[in-house]
Amino acid sequence: MRNQFHVTTGELKKKNKTGTPVFVNRVAWALAHLNMEAGPVGHPRAIALITKGVYRITERGRKLLKGNPLDLTIKDLRVL
Repeated sequence: MRNQFHVTTGELKKKNKTGTPVFVNRVAWALAHLNMEAGPVGHPRAIALITKGVYRITERGRKLLKGNPLDLTIKDLRVL
């Protein structure tokens, strides 16, 4: 992801208040929301964990991508 999105070394070094790298934190949150199934936010999974660090897009995720979104919000995950 770092290479795909051209994340700079400076961006990788940024940390939040707890000392966690911001990039790592944001990726973790994104994966959690995409992999969440009817949790507190209440939406179906867009990806599924296959093995550690390996995910597969679900049919739901494919439907989301068919809309060719410029961005994706938690609200978008609830719709469809």
